[in-house]
Amino acid sequence: RVVIRYSGTENKIRVLVECRNAELAGKWIAVLCDHIKKELC
Repeated sequence: RVVIRYSGTENKIRVLVECRNAELAGKWIAVLCDHIKKELC
């Protein structure tokens, strides 16, 4: 499961990745965060 949402009270985007494999979840978080940073900066 992947949830990406912009915080309504803070200048933040929250990224949640749930997976049975913690290593795979960490890789997806890194990919998603890199993509978000490139699009917003």
